[in-house]
Amino acid sequence: MRAERTSCVACAAGAAIAAAAAALALSAPARADAPMQATELAQDPPTARAIVGAVVCVASHGTGNRAVTTLWAGTPWIGGTAANSGAIAAWRHDPATGAWTHAGTITSGAGYSGGGFGAAIAYAGLEDGSGFLVVGSPHRQSSATGGFIRGYAEVIALPDPAGAPSVGTAVELSQGALSYDRFGHAVAATRSGGAWHAVVSMPFREFSFRDAGEVQVFRRDAATAFTRIAQLRSPAPAQDARLGEALAAHGDRIYASHGWGTPRVAVFAFDAGVPAFEGWIDPPAGVDGFATGFGRAIACDGTLVAVGAPGPRIGDPSVGAVYLFDAAPPHALRATVASPFPSECAGFGSAIALRDGLLVVGTAEGATDLAAGQAAIQRIDLSAGSVGTPVIEVDAGESAFGCAVATDGRSVAIGAPAAGDGASGKVRVLTPVPGPWSPDFDGDGWVMGNDLVILLLAWGEGAGNAADLNRDGTVNGADLGLLLAAWGPAA
Repeated sequence: MRAERTSCVACAAGAAIAAAAAALALSAPARADAPMQATELAQDPPTARAIVGAVVCVASHGTGNRAVTTLWAGTPWIGGTAANSGAIAAWRHDPATGAWTHAGTITSGAGYSGGGFGAAIAYAGLEDGSGFLVVGSPHRQSSATGGFIRGYAEVIALPDPAGAPSVGTAVELSQGALSYDRFGHAVAATRSGGAWHAVVSMPFREFSFRDAGEVQVFRRDAATAFTRIAQLRSPAPAQDARLGEALAAHGDRIYASHGWGTPRVAVFAFDAGVPAFEGWIDPPAGVDGFATGFGRAIACDGTLVAVGAPGPRIGDPSVGAVYLFDAAPPHALRATVASPFPSECAGFGSAIALRDGLLVVGTAEGATDLAAGQAAIQRIDLSAGSVGTPVIEVDAGESAFGCAVATDGRSVAIGAPAAGDGASGKVRVLTPVPGPWSPDFDGDGWVMGNDLVILLLAWGEGAGNAADLNRDGTVNGADLGLLLAAWGPAA
């Protein structure tokens, strides 16, 4: 079975959506302070108003230093015209060389000409190495609703184990005959009860109150067959609740932001295959949810839920903070992550990613006219009652750096959609510095005869071959010595 690590945080319409109570230790594949190499990815040539990096999503396929990483960057307003069809640019990371290459572009499978395709992205990796993207186009208009912003979402099936976009198959997720709801504003993917599910929010959905919001859940029955199984609404609907404006999901639970007046996070749990309201995550005691913007961004990794409180939606931004809660009830507060930029009023927590104990927090609010933002990368290890010292990434110029962030527990992606000529945008991606290959070539957990045969068959091969254990450019006696020294259980 292939190991998959995925995480996404999205921002839509230019805005980011997307004290320890007991001992807790999370084992992370990569430390925040581990050697990382940075690469800046952008369209070549630049495309005006593409705002590459408004949405980022990253996933690893495989294990250890052989893992192949794919990065998807939403370009929801590409084209610079009223159509704003949108697209998703994909890049692939070569673990042997550390190089990134453009792997293709995904456009709407339905062929719609507008709507901001790629304004929200989530990825799910399947057991056979394939996967699928859930993609939102929340600004698509519909003639059937008199031109109202109805929104749209679809699933792109990716059969290639490395997530190649050129062979994807699309299927539309039908939300019903609704209007002005911005279906696809935020999306997520989660596995529960042996089945994968696509989760899509429509925060401007009206039923008993204006903009009360709704979250819909679709079960994956086949590669391109999804059945809607739930329409989740707040048990306490209110004016401008906008349920699901921020959204996260992992395992049996879905977490959705709720409310302007009394912000909190609604938790829905799967029971017998169908999700239903389970409870609330409220702001910590003494924290004004409205003044802090509690719930503006959410991320989870199955153990913890990170909730951003970057400041109010209007007016002067606050310094911001991120609160870490237990993923399971009663959702106890485990830690408060304070902004490492306390004097800059940067809106810390407007974008969050969390995976395998690696927490990434962005500060830029997502508007393309903002000055340079920052992003903090921290390793969560609360066994000592604290959160690790942050590694800070900054960018120069009015780039909205930190508008969107993502991590798969190994690599970190930070969007800067206002960078470049005509706001073409870019993504800074940080990946572990390539180290020696593991001699467990067949991945069975042992260095034995099979691995020796693989090395001998590759004798004399050049750089990039997995059998070149010391990375000196040739498979030779030095590599054989490393394999024999590691004989037995793989480290």
